[in-house]
Amino acid sequence: SGARTVLFQPEKSALRVQPNETAATKAYAEQGAVAVVEECSRDWCKVAAGRIKGWVKKASLWGVAPDEVLN
Repeated sequence: SGARTVLFQPEKSALRVQPNETAATKAYAEQGAVAVVEECSRDWCKVAAGRIKGWVKKASLWGVAPDEVLN
């Protein structure tokens, strides 16, 4: 499909409305769930899992390098 995907590593990861720790949580992803990457900054990635989109800490994802930035 050409879509870039990642896996969630922690048991439970928060998908937030903004790329920061204090932003509201939209949903939670369980360990092993797959998401499509839309963009990544230095510390956060915007992902889509089904119909839900949100920001998650990059350290929670497998499949994106720590220094990788995607637009």
